[in-house]
Amino acid sequence: MKRLKYIVFVFAFILWSYSIACIFFWDGFSKYLYVLYQGYSEREYIQVAADTDGSMCAAYWETPEQLGLRFFDADGNHPTEWTPILPAEAEAGYLGALYPLGKDTVFLAIYEQDSRALSVYRARKGEPAERLLRRDIESIGYVEALDDGKYSVEFTVLARRELCRIGTFSRQQDEIRFTLIESRDISKIDPTTFDFTRYRSGTVESYACGADGGLRKLDEQTLKPETLTGAAEVWQRSAPYVAVVLPSGGLAFTGTGEFTVDGTPLRADYTNSNITQMAVSGSTLYYFDNADGTVYYADLSAMRVQQLLRVRRDNGAAVLTDLALTPSGDVLLLEGGWRLTRLQPGGSVSLSHALNPGKLQSLAALGALLLGTVLLAVVLSYIFLNLRRGSIPLAMYWAFVILSVAMALGETLRYDIMEPDARSGRANLYDVTIRSKAERLNDLEYYMNDEGLVSYAYNVDPLESTEYPEIRGADQIVAIWSEEKQAYLTREGEPAELITGFCAEAADRAREAQSTAYLHTRTQYSLVTAQDNITVTYIFYTDPRSPSLPMARPVIIALAILSLTAIVVLSAIGGSIRRLGRGLERYSRAEPWKRLRLETADELEGIASSLNSMAADRESEERRRNRMVESYRRFVPEHVLDLLGRRSILDVDKSTYASREMALLMVSFAFPESLYSESSNSRLLFDSVNAIIERTAPIATRQGGTVFNFSYYEYDVVMENDPARVVSTAVVLQQEALAFNESRAREGLPTVTLRIALDVGNVMFGVVGDSAHMQPTALSSSFTAARELIELCERLDAGILCTEAIASCLKQYGSRFIGKRRTKDGVLRVYEIFDGDPYETRKGKETTLSRFSQAVMAYYSGDSSQAKRIFLELAHETPKDGGVRYYLYLADRTDVSSDDPGSFSL
Repeated sequence: MKRLKYIVFVFAFILWSYSIACIFFWDGFSKYLYVLYQGYSEREYIQVAADTDGSMCAAYWETPEQLGLRFFDADGNHPTEWTPILPAEAEAGYLGALYPLGKDTVFLAIYEQDSRALSVYRARKGEPAERLLRRDIESIGYVEALDDGKYSVEFTVLARRELCRIGTFSRQQDEIRFTLIESRDISKIDPTTFDFTRYRSGTVESYACGADGGLRKLDEQTLKPETLTGAAEVWQRSAPYVAVVLPSGGLAFTGTGEFTVDGTPLRADYTNSNITQMAVSGSTLYYFDNADGTVYYADLSAMRVQQLLRVRRDNGAAVLTDLALTPSGDVLLLEGGWRLTRLQPGGSVSLSHALNPGKLQSLAALGALLLGTVLLAVVLSYIFLNLRRGSIPLAMYWAFVILSVAMALGETLRYDIMEPDARSGRANLYDVTIRSKAERLNDLEYYMNDEGLVSYAYNVDPLESTEYPEIRGADQIVAIWSEEKQAYLTREGEPAELITGFCAEAADRAREAQSTAYLHTRTQYSLVTAQDNITVTYIFYTDPRSPSLPMARPVIIALAILSLTAIVVLSAIGGSIRRLGRGLERYSRAEPWKRLRLETADELEGIASSLNSMAADRESEERRRNRMVESYRRFVPEHVLDLLGRRSILDVDKSTYASREMALLMVSFAFPESLYSESSNSRLLFDSVNAIIERTAPIATRQGGTVFNFSYYEYDVVMENDPARVVSTAVVLQQEALAFNESRAREGLPTVTLRIALDVGNVMFGVVGDSAHMQPTALSSSFTAARELIELCERLDAGILCTEAIASCLKQYGSRFIGKRRTKDGVLRVYEIFDGDPYETRKGKETTLSRFSQAVMAYYSGDSSQAKRIFLELAHETPKDGGVRYYLYLADRTDVSSDDPGSFSL
């Protein structure tokens, strides 16, 4: 069962990793899978452009509201992508033109508000786009009758884009130039004969933008008016106005029946021409004539025109998405939204790899993603199954399994079933819509004029209504199959294959079946109908969004609710189990118990109640045992056990002892004599003794000392052989006694006199007593020396005295050599530490230190008169110095002539 649990958990990790990969890397998965399956990615590019230095840019809709840009060099290498930060009114707009400036800057012309306004932006990577120009577009036109009547006509989306558009971008050093072309088209009708007359005119404005921003207007010119009469001319699409800014700042424009360069016509015949694009580089002007698919170049100095390049496309090629003329005279063909070809005079170069990853690259990327998914599952499985030694929380286990399965099902339904069905449903929806709108146009006689000629229709109903908000615009292409040229041509003889949106392969299918053919991508839907050799292509530009079917949302919501409900329930159960587990851990570690409150009305609540009862019983026993231990510790401190090398009082008996080199503090204290002599003060005596011990003994303990041998007048302390710590402890004890006396004096209680003796020696620790009563004690010859020093403290009125063994660490303390003490074991050299004395006494001893030492040396050298003289002086200066007073007494009694100086002693 345990092995099966591990297998299920690892499988859940794999499903979870798959779901995470789908959520965060599905774009990569789908892109690379699509490349392997189709040879190109699902992303559909809509426009391409090139700069003078060879840098290129391709635009695509990343989302319905977000435009994406991909930059690469002239060879299609070093691609990089970024998203321009456009204002809200430009989101989901129509891209009219773009021009890259390196890889970090781009100029965009965007139609906003259903193409009712045109704005030009300069966008830099990572910065909000700067609006350079905005122009409102007229949405209402008029048809004038000869009887002076006027009929308003609302322009379609495509018609509005024809009325106002950006001509051509060019670059002159660091300055970017472009033209804005606005045209007007007025139609008049004779109500009696229904004859139409069209009047066409326009203006061209040129602008320049510097490297640091700012827009300035260069020039403005009025285009030559054009009058069209007769059915054949009125209903044909006129050649578009095209203009470019020359290096001199002048304008080159066409579309008026002639080609004018800075006011001078080029020497060529443009009667049957349809110039759609221009580009300028240095003193050379390039232009593309869509009538014969040829690129020409003109020498601006000689005004001579020569043919440079002829554009040809295969009949089986994908739909033409965009055709762009580069500043070097090359042509960029974007077909199907993914295939990019650069046409040059010497041949063609494929740049599709700049837009889409290759099959090897896709295979490697898919392998890396798959390997990362497996590694993630393996690492997580190792962490939970090995590092945790197979301990997987119940709630985590089942919640993770359910969540992983739900996520995997949801992602599979979404990407493998719902979205494909949604795309198919959208295609069916558009199909029904477009069929219904095209029924009345299906009879191609609708496009015949009185002379039997096919008109170039361009005013198809764009379906601009709230019923179909996802359709952004529409267009028509009428083409005639030419057996002679084996190509599709317009009425004017232009190759239809060079009209964006036309697909020869779909036209062939419709013409051969004499019926209807369909073609759709993420942003374009085409319906082609044919009669005889005439084909009409209806192009509908749609929203790139991929909507979900109505069933998708409820299914995903149901899966989410199921997963969340299971996780909440299991988390609640797991939380109760974790609380029980933490309680057991606290119980096993004997930590303070907090009552477990589980109101689950099941087995878990019963376990919690049993655990609470067990913990309460144990805590009661623990409190009783702690009280007993505390009682033992009052008589046998922990430090004594440490010195004896035992861990418990139960291990100590009369055979237990230890011997080591230690430092000794003998602390003696005395209260006023009346406290001892009067029986009425017995209670006060005990309280005072306990009070001074409670104030000082804990200090010695905190310093690492062991306190024992308590009595009503003294106690002993032993410490590790650390003279510096011993001295500091003694000084702190004296200072604490001073503070104690101050508080006692304020309360009217008797004060204490504290004496401390310090020495170092071998100390033996052990237990003494009979079989019924025992107590720890310490034995050492140092106790005898300390006792001698305590007696000297009383004679010298000193607070702290120490032997020569402690003297090595007295440099940082106020101290002085106080004299010699003869004992049965020899002579003790005695030192006084006065850092703990009251301030006035300590200050006096510090100022007289050198003379005091001189007097002591004189005394022990036998010069009693000299010593007496100095001590007498010091007694007047420091009357509270007990050492001075005692030495003055000794010097006064000494008979220098009869005593041997070597026998002098305190």
